[in-house]
Amino acid sequence: MNVSFVLFMEASTVSWGERFTLEFMVGLLFIGAFMSLGASFWLPPFVLLIVVHVGLIAWLYHLRTFKVDRRDLRFLIAPAAILVIDIWSSFPSLPPFYDQAYHLQISNRILDRWSWEPYHQGIPYSFRPELMSGIAAVELAWSGEIYLASVTPFLVLLGTVWMLQHLSERMTSKPLALFPPIFFLLFPVVIELGRTMLLDVLIVGSLVCVMLYWVDSSEHSTQKSWVTLGLIAGCCGLVKYPYFYIGPWLTVLMLYEHTRHEAKFVFCGWSVPTALFLIRNTLEQQEPTGPMNSQITGTYLSATSEFGSYTFDIFTEDFLAQWPLALFILAALGTVLIQKEHRPTLFKSWALLLPAFLLFAFILDFGWVRYSTPWLALLSLGIPSVMQPQHLFHERIQSKVVVAVGAIVMLCILSMTQAMMADENLGGYSGVDVLKRSQVHADLFAGVGQVLPDGSVLLAGNDITVGLYASNEAYRFGPSTDPVADSILVVDGTHVFTHTSMNRFSFESNWTYLLGSPMTPFADVSTEHVNGYVWETDHTRLDDRAWWLENPGVINGTGGKSADMVWLDEGATFSWPENTAPHLIVRFEGPSPNAEAFNALLSEEHPDVLCRTLESCYELERSTYSNEQWLMWGARA
Repeated sequence: MNVSFVLFMEASTVSWGERFTLEFMVGLLFIGAFMSLGASFWLPPFVLLIVVHVGLIAWLYHLRTFKVDRRDLRFLIAPAAILVIDIWSSFPSLPPFYDQAYHLQISNRILDRWSWEPYHQGIPYSFRPELMSGIAAVELAWSGEIYLASVTPFLVLLGTVWMLQHLSERMTSKPLALFPPIFFLLFPVVIELGRTMLLDVLIVGSLVCVMLYWVDSSEHSTQKSWVTLGLIAGCCGLVKYPYFYIGPWLTVLMLYEHTRHEAKFVFCGWSVPTALFLIRNTLEQQEPTGPMNSQITGTYLSATSEFGSYTFDIFTEDFLAQWPLALFILAALGTVLIQKEHRPTLFKSWALLLPAFLLFAFILDFGWVRYSTPWLALLSLGIPSVMQPQHLFHERIQSKVVVAVGAIVMLCILSMTQAMMADENLGGYSGVDVLKRSQVHADLFAGVGQVLPDGSVLLAGNDITVGLYASNEAYRFGPSTDPVADSILVVDGTHVFTHTSMNRFSFESNWTYLLGSPMTPFADVSTEHVNGYVWETDHTRLDDRAWWLENPGVINGTGGKSADMVWLDEGATFSWPENTAPHLIVRFEGPSPNAEAFNALLSEEHPDVLCRTLESCYELERSTYSNEQWLMWGARA
């Protein structure tokens, strides 16, 4: 059984290490595609995992026919460099939040751990690319974890730098080919985000894989090699939707090179994962391009109007900020020099990325520096070329040039290494502080899941992250003038989670609004470092809310009101609407209501809770307690 992916390479010319590292990224892509698409077509997790593991065993068994060469030791430098960076940098240890949490939610759905999908960007179903999640699902199946996936980002980054190393070896000597992957690992954006569940490093590995296989297929052409190339091109779209163009664009470029016969096999290979993706969308969302619609809309608005504030100047500034100036100049000069001896390889590489570059640099009105990782990687391939002075200088001064360029390169490595050791993120914040802040919030979110009863439907500002860590169905508050009440009605929410730091919406720390919303305190999940509160939906208050909003009553003095809740400062009184009266009164201190009231209401007997029924509250005269601050909740007679 031949499960080799590099079908165009002669076994006699490739060592075990070369074969393994050449096929490593392809294996990751195929595993991710199979896991994600297979789950979409209702294959049970155990079947998916069995097929993946059988395929891995067969691949490793096939590799036994290749001999280990001592030159294979060069492929150990990349994993060693990654591990060294991990020791110095705090960022690989960051818990997954936001988009990363979204991808891990998908991984858990692939494993049938839950079926609910988040509402996001106005879309009531999961729409993020799922190939990375498919890879992580295998790790989670092994580890049993829900929200911790550290091996997958490591393997993706490793596969990416191996692809860079191989492509560089097609254009320079093996020792010099080590420089592009090392510099790629030292780019600030890769140090901060390279070992995460974000998709930017994986798309670099996927694109470089296409470039490398295109170059090698041109030299060792077989039908299988071209179909394999098409399959890899299709996987690029499954990694990040904008890169679905790779297959058709590659076909056009091959037609330009007068390789029409081969181009049809590439297109057929690309069509397989793409067709499965479109069929899945049609079955699940009744729309072939369903998950891509928000990006299609954003691209259209960017092209036809001022949709955002991202400009080409910002794109350029962010891109250049990743480089020491001297290194950028060397990389640009080296890229020009490559075309003297390796023009076809240079053309294939940059032509393949041209549409993506135009899209992200000129068309889109939104973006982040991490979107530029493909051009960072590709431009770094020019560095070795400028370290070969025979291209530019007379033989008599070549040795001096080698020393000078080598010194500049080493100084750049030293500069980038010092920046790495400073352990600051792209915003200039300490990595240790970012890690500590993220970890305490991760612990807080995990604590939410420990108090929620089975079958709960949770509302939260950071719903995707909280839902992952709590392992509980969670949705975001919708856009509304009354977000808590309206969101409860939309999703039939049973519980609400709010916290006072790193929250998404300002009302999550507005205690007047929260205490007046149709919910009651359920659990205080605060930790030593951060405060968080779980509330339970109160359907009686929800049913009466519209009436209270239409009949607000009158505050005489200083205070505030939210629906059926009113708070009074010292000396203030309240005129209740007709046929209403307070049924709950809590004493508080401070300029406005705060978390003390939440904890007072949690306690069955708390000295600040003055009454809990209409009858007992009726006996209290406000004039007797005029020197106190009160919180009161009303009830209709």
